[in-house]
Amino acid sequence: MGSASPKNERSSRRRSRLSIPCGLLNATQLKEPHALCTHKLSNKSRQGRLVPAMSTPVHSAKASLRQQVRTRLNALSSQPRATASREICSRLRQQAIWQTAGSILFFAPMADEPDIWPLVEESLASGKTAALPRFSAERSAYAAGQVRDLEQDIRIGRFQVREPAVTCPEVALSQFDLILVPGVAFDRQGRRLGRGKGYYDRWLRDAQGTLLCGVAFDEQWLDEIPAEAHDITMQRVVTPTGFFRCGS
Repeated sequence: MGSASPKNERSSRRRSRLSIPCGLLNATQLKEPHALCTHKLSNKSRQGRLVPAMSTPVHSAKASLRQQVRTRLNALSSQPRATASREICSRLRQQAIWQTAGSILFFAPMADEPDIWPLVEESLASGKTAALPRFSAERSAYAAGQVRDLEQDIRIGRFQVREPAVTCPEVALSQFDLILVPGVAFDRQGRRLGRGKGYYDRWLRDAQGTLLCGVAFDEQWLDEIPAEAHDITMQRVVTPTGFFRCGS
């Protein structure tokens, strides 16, 4: 899939200035997987930014942020959403962590999430090991199921999301080189705002030694997300307009 034209790239960057808390990485930095966002931020709310009310209880602050982000996402029409998804895929392909990863855990995108399905297809075609989350109602938890044929191995799961069939072999999270993680929002420290059920946070505790990369639209990239002790953090976050190393 081709990269965005220079004109579209500039347009995308203009759109993102209100929502990106860190400076965009330049072309040289994008070749380096360890490029850092070092732009300093004040604690004040700025126009276009979503800042949680940190004086409120954490659960209330998270609920407020979820609603604000969903409002932003609902304002995205289908064409800008598709364009942003293509830019995310292109951005990720440039990174060494993608190029060297032999085994990757993807996610099957929901309607409000970036569409990374083309990357699943490309990975299988190139010989990488590809897996997707599979929800077990009995355990009330996710597991990773390896897929080899997207026509034969996929079914619709409990949450109306594409999942590996029960016949697909389960893979331990520690066996992956890279895990791509969905979320309602992410921040520059790598904190993730999920959908509120805690399934991913509990599951990703088993991903020791595996690089976690959040995948988000620019509208989901925030200054700060309130955190709880059980929340799992990302080492990287990829958006249409940047690839960020978090927490440094």
